[in-house]
Amino acid sequence: MIRPLPVRKFADLLPASTYRYPAKTTDRTTPGRPASGARHEAGEAARREEVAHVQTIVRLVALAAFESMSGVRPVHQLARWLEASQYEKLRCRVALINATQPDDGSRSHRNTSIRRTRLCPVATGAYEASLVVAENNRVRAAALRVERRHGHWTVVDLQLG
Repeated sequence: MIRPLPVRKFADLLPASTYRYPAKTTDRTTPGRPASGARHEAGEAARREEVAHVQTIVRLVALAAFESMSGVRPVHQLARWLEASQYEKLRCRVALINATQPDDGSRSHRNTSIRRTRLCPVATGAYEASLVVAENNRVRAAALRVERRHGHWTVVDLQLG
């Protein structure tokens, strides 16, 4: 009997590399002005924080979308995060799934978990992500495009496999 490997939850939340570049030893700045390296480090820290925030949003939205397709979560909980056209597309897909499934309570809960997340910045304030999502006996894919609109991250494209 072949047993599947255990799922490592949140394995992709760990940093890929823990190597830190050494700080510059010579700094030729005027007193009272921050060093260019300090500005760069502050900008880099803000970028890392933004990437972590977007990655969390992407993971939660994808997980909620798969849960809504399996009938565990109501689809209206995603209305805040999805663009109107994407929300309508997902709502129609969930309605079709519910129409074809028997309503005798035989639907089992799918233990959905995110195996891997890849996030790529494509423009200022826009990211694209691909995810590997595992259910009980099936592995699926998801692709999302997230853009910052009016200070709020919105999923403008959602593809679920």
